[in-house]
Amino acid sequence: MTLGWVEHSDTEHLQVSSKLPLLAADDAVGFWGGALVLIFVSVLLGTLCIGALWSVLSAISGGWSSTFALLAALAIVAMLQFNGVKAGFWRALLAPFLLALSMAYQAYIQAAATVASQMGLGLYETARSLGPEFAFAVVRAQTDMTMLMFYAAALLLAAVLGYFWFRRAVSNAPAKLARK
Repeated sequence: MTLGWVEHSDTEHLQVSSKLPLLAADDAVGFWGGALVLIFVSVLLGTLCIGALWSVLSAISGGWSSTFALLAALAIVAMLQFNGVKAGFWRALLAPFLLALSMAYQAYIQAAATVASQMGLGLYETARSLGPEFAFAVVRAQTDMTMLMFYAAALLLAAVLGYFWFRRAVSNAPAKLARK
């Protein structure tokens, strides 16, 4: 990657010449590829953080708290918006997928917490040794129809908000600023 041309001046200080551009044209693909990787990593970490926060709020409230799924849907769509994913078809597909990932992570942590509290073990050791089959069995045993309805509503909300939320406000913002 070309960052500029370094020259020695008469005073023996290093100066960066403005003869070359900061980013060369051949590095543009690498730059945008790196930006996409950073967006992917930040969205993935944000999704896992939402699931972890959701499980902590569920533990504080004393249940599985499926109503937090609606708040998680709002948070994931807002996170996608703030990371530059435009409203439309792709965000409408990505938001429910990330919400489902957050739900799965929350359910795994909640199942590990349930098993750890009943057996008197630590949460970290239980989460490491639990396994997906046993965690799914614990989650399935504690899931009722109300939880499934909240989860389905949250997935639908994430898809609808992913398609429509901030679509018009963001596209009209530069025009409004130019008129003032």
